[in-house]
Amino acid sequence: MPSLFLQQLYSRLSELLGLHDHLVLLNFIVGKIATNLKHYPQCEDVIEHSLSLFLELASGYMTGKLLLKLDSIKFIIVNHTKENFQFLEEYRCLHSRTTFYYTLGYLIFMEDSPVKFKASMEPLLQVSV
Repeated sequence: MPSLFLQQLYSRLSELLGLHDHLVLLNFIVGKIATNLKHYPQCEDVIEHSLSLFLELASGYMTGKLLLKLDSIKFIIVNHTKENFQFLEEYRCLHSRTTFYYTLGYLIFMEDSPVKFKASMEPLLQVSV
């Protein structure tokens, strides 16, 4: 069951945006999180709050399962590089980097999928080559 905060967020966004499909609304939220992570590396508060929401979404069993269906999450799992998420390169965002990878790991291991795990490791292997 989603937290009270997530229930309020869904309710308010559904009301404001007129989106009543849970998956469409979740995709909107994840899109905003991804945009924040991509374009605001200098704003520590924005990065921190975005990652906190991302972790809260991923931590719910049903919400986590829904997240795994989204193309935006599939993209993040296989493209988690500093080129796509500049905050990963910021020294002052070390804690945020840990939260980001913790959340990705949580999502990756939510399903027993060696293929998904291998695909998620590819960006890390490219860095070490």
